[in-house]
Amino acid sequence: MNIHGSATLAPGSMDDGGLTLAEAADALDISKDATRRRVRSGQLGGHQVQTKHGPAWCIHLDSPPAGHQGGARPAPTVAPGLDNGGATVVQGAGIAELVALVDRLQTEARAHAEAAAMWQERAGSLSDQLASLRVG
Repeated sequence: MNIHGSATLAPGSMDDGGLTLAEAADALDISKDATRRRVRSGQLGGHQVQTKHGPAWCIHLDSPPAGHQGGARPAPTVAPGLDNGGATVVQGAGIAELVALVDRLQTEARAHAEAAAMWQERAGSLSDQLASLRVG
């Protein structure tokens, strides 16, 4: 795998009768990313093989996933150090960072909503003052 978590594709079919990621995606009429996700989740059978260009997925559409799995599935865990309401999440690359980001964005959204309410109240007050000056 490369640093972005995606496999380098080898041209043509694999030696053991499997398909490349692109060939499997075409056969299933889905994207390469969706195919990769299905292999990693165990929905499709596949494994990585070494090629002269690096590792590549070898997908087996005709065999059960148990024989050729993409990778070990992480055990469900609760994101460490974060209050996520007791929800169970699958710990993966970046999950804790995403939970922290959502929490931070929710906090910022609340602060912006409070500021907007304050400015709306201030605008109403100034509008009332302007109306009283026009009458008087």
